[in-house]
Amino acid sequence: MRKLRIALAFLLASACAQDVGDVDRTQPNRIKKSIFDGEWYLQKTTYDVPYTAGFTFTGETTEVTERVRWQLDENYLIAY
Repeated sequence: MRKLRIALAFLLASACAQDVGDVDRTQPNRIKKSIFDGEWYLQKTTYDVPYTAGFTFTGETTEVTERVRWQLDENYLIAY
């Protein structure tokens, strides 16, 4: 009985010791980070507002088009 317990313990311990390699948890249709290099242009557009909103309307855009550069951080995408 003791040998059976030792054999089972060895079997269980060796079953967990496999190398699984790298795990890829990225979303489908991902894009490369290098696409954010260079200059981009930004113009804000309102695309949906409540019917009772008196301060803006759907389709309103900013008058100025701004130039943007992206900074990629581990947890953030920052435009400046």
